Amino acid sequence: MTQETATYRLCPERTETSGQSRSAGFTLVELLAVMFILAILATLVAWNVGPGSDRIYADQTQVDMKIIMSAITAYHDIVKDYPHQTDDWINQLASVRKSRDLIAKLDDKVWSTENRTEFRDAWGNKIKYTRNDGLAGAPGLISGGPDGDHNTEEDNVRYNR
Repeated sequence: MTQETATYRLCPERTETSGQSRSAGFTLVELLAVMFILAILATLVAWNVGPGSDRIYADQTQVDMKIIMSAITAYHDIVKDYPHQTDDWINQLASVRKSRDLIAKLDDKVWSTENRTEFRDAWGNKIKYTRNDGLAGAPGLISGGPDGDHNTEEDNVRYNR
């Protein structure tokens, strides 16, 4: 009985090509080409994801503003007037139970301070309340968008009743 021995090699066998021995593997040029292609793909992904996050923030701000506007509408239904456009308008909303219950649904990030005196958008900027800036003199909410400036209309997020 003969015993066969198996030989296991850690490296691939060398092959002879025109008198030179070459091991199987990748050359430096091949590795650099793959890295270059991966760098281009990573740049394209980063380019497309960056502006997408602003769209996500704008959508989240719209959802938060809808809840705030629902609280304003609930306040109006009970008091028969909209909150006054003062620094105290959130406390006015909180004075009516139905409005208070609605704004309690907002994420803590929407509240800017411990005493909860203003709302913040998804970028962390203040949401501005106007008592009669909406359609037909109804209230309106405006976020400054990514730059936080309420005067640059192209990136602002608005919500009107």
